[in-house]
Amino acid sequence: MFENRCIVALNLSLTMFVVAVVAEEYVPNWYDFAEEFLELDLIVDRIHVQ
Repeated sequence: MFENRCIVALNLSLTMFVVAVVAEEYVPNWYDFAEEFLELDLIVDRIHVQ
């Protein structure tokens, strides 16, 4: 169960990263948003671990 959650979190992060890289071509602010999102994702993961 926990492993599945990690895989889902990784896929989400990877998807967000790809979307951010593509969107950066059109909207520069997108990348900053994605970075904040990824940091938030890491914090959520830490909360789940504890």
